[in-house]
Amino acid sequence: MIYGITLICLTGVLFFGYNFLADQGFVTVEQQVGSKLPNFAEELRNLRWGPLNFIHTTDTHGWYAGHMNQRSYSADWGDFISFTERMHEIADFFGVDLLVIDSGDKHDGNGLSDATEELNGVYSSRIFAQAKYDLLTLGNHELYVEAVSTHEYTHVVPIYGDAYVSTNVEYKLDNGTFVPFGNGKYRIFETKNQKFKILGLGILFDFTPSNNDKVRITPIKNLIQQDWFKELLEDNVDSNLDLIVIAGHVPVSRSWEELDELHNFLRNYFPNLPIQYFGGHSHIRDFTIFDNKASGLQSGRYCETVGWLSIESLTANELQYDRKYIDFNIHSFMHHSNTTEFDFSTPIGIGVTKEIAKYVTELELKESYGVVPRNFLVNASPYPSKGNLLSLLSEKILIRLVPKDKSLETTGNSRIIIINTGSIRYDLYKGPFTKNSKYIVSPFQNKWKLISSVPRSIAMKIEPVLNNQTYILRKCNNNDNDHDHKVEASYLQHNLDFSNLLNPIDQAFVKKKEKRQFEECNSNEEKPNLFDYFTFKALTYGYVTEDDMGYDGDDTIHKSLNYYPSPNVIQSYEPGSDLITSQNEIEELIDVVYYDFIEPYILFAMREIIGNEKDVEEYINRIQYYNDLNKEYNVGMLLQGYVEENWAN
Repeated sequence: MIYGITLICLTGVLFFGYNFLADQGFVTVEQQVGSKLPNFAEELRNLRWGPLNFIHTTDTHGWYAGHMNQRSYSADWGDFISFTERMHEIADFFGVDLLVIDSGDKHDGNGLSDATEELNGVYSSRIFAQAKYDLLTLGNHELYVEAVSTHEYTHVVPIYGDAYVSTNVEYKLDNGTFVPFGNGKYRIFETKNQKFKILGLGILFDFTPSNNDKVRITPIKNLIQQDWFKELLEDNVDSNLDLIVIAGHVPVSRSWEELDELHNFLRNYFPNLPIQYFGGHSHIRDFTIFDNKASGLQSGRYCETVGWLSIESLTANELQYDRKYIDFNIHSFMHHSNTTEFDFSTPIGIGVTKEIAKYVTELELKESYGVVPRNFLVNASPYPSKGNLLSLLSEKILIRLVPKDKSLETTGNSRIIIINTGSIRYDLYKGPFTKNSKYIVSPFQNKWKLISSVPRSIAMKIEPVLNNQTYILRKCNNNDNDHDHKVEASYLQHNLDFSNLLNPIDQAFVKKKEKRQFEECNSNEEKPNLFDYFTFKALTYGYVTEDDMGYDGDDTIHKSLNYYPSPNVIQSYEPGSDLITSQNEIEELIDVVYYDFIEPYILFAMREIIGNEKDVEEYINRIQYYNDLNKEYNVGMLLQGYVEENWAN
């Protein structure tokens, strides 16, 4: 029986980029300069192979050079390519199948994708596209900017042929015709060795890009009502399919209803057919069992995780799986591919590693502006606290913002600056603060808006009102149809999803995900017994994932990270020169400054506070740009300025 093959790594110790006298002799191998080595003594859980196996990536967001300051995720995309090639060799040797899947979001989050001046993703797309995939789709970060969407459609989609599938996203050609954002809305193919017949789909969650009319998304709830989709399923009911595979940029958690809706619909046509979902978007490790023949795997974020899934027998009454979340480092890659330092890297992988190094140099991503004295964490440190990055931003960084029009500095008003915590994408680690660091922390180039001279009794309630909202969609009813201000129309006529203010991991938390790899602080986490104390103490911190199959999914055994939920928004506060008032106790006036992205939420809060529509309209009419130089005054640049002044080399 093929299922249950377990491979044991032949080598125990390897150091890339260093000379080390290992058991096999004197070793000299290369990885990205400056990246930390993994802990080769860490215990790993082995993979089990079956007749059908999958490798999955998602939400890479341009992290193809790896995490140079984090040893657990220090491999680069060239190493990943070498890993997949070696795993294909194993599959062919045993006569089983290995399919490689990606669920989208390749932009926004790293200098390798974001620092190219002419277009986001020019270099990172070239790097990504050298990995071979059997099924892939796009994420929402391929759709925010028209030029990025066009580049993805014209440069990446053609490389992958039939493998690039988009079932519910369309791209508008120059002649106005909408076509699938991929080489088809589906793919029917046969696997190499076992000859499984598979129907592949590519799904994106319900999402509407506000400034990109080149793309069109059909929500899943509407997709399943379309005639062509029903006909596709009907035509394949008797076509001897062995499996349906969905590459989805949508979370597999049950708290997200879209996959459940799709799954229930598919079961109307295929009540007993195995269905395998691959998810993304919420940046977590997760595995969900939908029924006895369907499951969903989600493989983290930012090149921290490679997902693994094997299925024992597609004809069993209840499918048996082995799922693993592989830490993105060469220790894990070599162990699972049964290779040594002498035979792990492939020519293509080495070439990609060198290409990454070339782009890193060309973009000057290692240019250092200072040295961060300690770790500043988003979710692993409580807010507010000295070790929390959001605290650093609200206390030290946001106040560095200046208006484009210098006359706005002389109003005498106090000032608050509000940003959503979802604009902060990653932790700030101790060590060099480089050009790449500012893209890692906050890649977004939002502009700043201003509502001037707001009484303190209103302005200081905005933050608590927004932070008191849950993820639940709140409908802003339009009680006054006479307003014609375009901002007013936006905030009155649209639903507001307050989870959009958060980072994806916090979104998963507030959407009441039942199982997650982060334990909320003060939860009843099981502690190791005395016998395990020294083993536990030796473990490094990392992902400890609980999913529908238990706690043994992470390939590397770690101590769990604490998890502290973030607020929806944070704000800075600076008293104005007019704060000391006369004996009449005139109320303090505050200039409210905020990211343009969160304007509908700011106006929602003001309406909740004020209640009177005409009074709200008066403030809306005051809205102006505070600083629209988004390349010079985004949060990343403000952080860089602080580092240069306070933590210089």
